[in-house]
Amino acid sequence: MTIFILVQNAGCYSSNIPSSIGNLKDFVVLDLLSNNMVGSLPPEIGNLKVATLIDLSMIQFSNGIPREIGGLRTLVHLSLRHNKLQGSIPDSVNNMVGLEFLDLSHNNISRIIPMSLKKLQNLKYFNVSINKLYGEIPSRGPFENFSSKFFIYNEALCGSSRFSVPPCPSSSKHKSEVKFPLL
Repeated sequence: MTIFILVQNAGCYSSNIPSSIGNLKDFVVLDLLSNNMVGSLPPEIGNLKVATLIDLSMIQFSNGIPREIGGLRTLVHLSLRHNKLQGSIPDSVNNMVGLEFLDLSHNNISRIIPMSLKKLQNLKYFNVSINKLYGEIPSRGPFENFSSKFFIYNEALCGSSRFSVPPCPSSSKHKSEVKFPLL
């Protein structure tokens, strides 16, 4: 049995996503774009193993992205844009090997972009603009083809000049500061 839930622009629907959503293991599409939902993404969302599209954009979710989301290995499209998500991008996202589209823009996500995301060879779209990210933007794997516009308006990203960010501090500088004992 295949289950699709599409509730866009309902406006009047105001609630949380219940943790019991994880019991509905046959979800293929979960699209709740532009609803008045509140609260957090439940960790049980990681139980939707056959889902191929999840769009929870413009809902006002807060707190963080649960690490359990990395269990969605066949997910192709994930959009969490225009929420109030905080914290980091979970390292477990690198397990989402089917992922082609990931939009986390317009949130309050902080910390670094995990270097492990360069393993997502199917990733064709990755937008983290307008967040609070800092550190180096990965430059290998799918990141070789991403536009600089997907990284704008963050705290302090650095990396390749093609991303229109300053270069990262040189690691060779740190090496030269290392003191070796004299023999």
